[in-house]
Amino acid sequence: MTFKEFTKIAFCNILLFAGVSRFLRHRYRKRLLVVTYHGVTQSKNPPSAWTLLPARIFEQQISWLAKYYNPVSLNEVLSAAATDNPLPDHSVLITLDDGFRNNMTVAYPILKRYRIPTVIFLTVDYINSDRFFWVDELLLTILEAGKQQANLRLTNPQANFLFSKKQYYEAYHMEVEYLKRKHGNERSALLQQVVSQVGFDRSTYIDDFGMLTWPEVFKMDKEGLIEFGSHTATHRILTNTPEELLEGELAGSKIRLEKKLGHEIRAFCYPNGQFGKDYSPEHRKLLAHYGYKCAFATDYGLYNPGKDHPLSIPRVGVGNDISARKSFYRLSMSGFFEYRKSFLSW
Repeated sequence: MTFKEFTKIAFCNILLFAGVSRFLRHRYRKRLLVVTYHGVTQSKNPPSAWTLLPARIFEQQISWLAKYYNPVSLNEVLSAAATDNPLPDHSVLITLDDGFRNNMTVAYPILKRYRIPTVIFLTVDYINSDRFFWVDELLLTILEAGKQQANLRLTNPQANFLFSKKQYYEAYHMEVEYLKRKHGNERSALLQQVVSQVGFDRSTYIDDFGMLTWPEVFKMDKEGLIEFGSHTATHRILTNTPEELLEGELAGSKIRLEKKLGHEIRAFCYPNGQFGKDYSPEHRKLLAHYGYKCAFATDYGLYNPGKDHPLSIPRVGVGNDISARKSFYRLSMSGFFEYRKSFLSW
């Protein structure tokens, strides 16, 4: 833990001890807390990816939410919006982004144990495939290059320098942010330049980075605790997506899910998900045109029904970092960032 992280945690511990989280939970009891997770791992030594939360920590958090909040389903959220009836105080909606296989094998048994309704947002083209997300492919390539002491050449000069200093995770973060802002074909070509330099056994990482199969999706959908939404077809950031491809990413992914599952898909989740940076008001108009009733962003905050835009629902993200530490987690769930959003940039 860095000194900066230590200072944050110490500050959060003081606030938690002082009862700030209880006060804020009461203050924001009428707002909807939407929590974002991605993957959940049982691996003993998984790669240190932000998207991979250890199962032990995930269960602790789900247990705490079940005790102090009222878990609601996507259907309940949409029904309340359609009828103007308020949700119960302290409502929480759990979401899982991307569609990792461990959502079924690791997270789902925990969610069933606590009877927590959840929405999984599927990147439709990846379901039933052996593909990894490009960000995960990049991470594993860099880590494997470090293990093999390979002379890996990255596309970003600063990332290259960090890799040469064996600062592999720092190099990854620099490289991934650089590539995120490239358009699809250019990014694919640059990524291929990197991953082609290092070979490794992908099966080693399938439990942590593999994607759901359609039979697994069908099983969860049939059992009713899990609802599904679209996370586009290929996880393109919308502001980087050519106009002629938007229909396939937004409408096409919805139609395919509806045909597969046999019922309407009403929810969407923006890749990356920051308003004004990753999607725009025009994208919200397109989603409404294609029949989506709500859409979830990654902007931090609690959803205020009747005030916030239903196609820009804020969430509170949790990953394998300081956001999962007990005091930080409980403060962020309580709405602390509504009260002090500048804290994140502290």
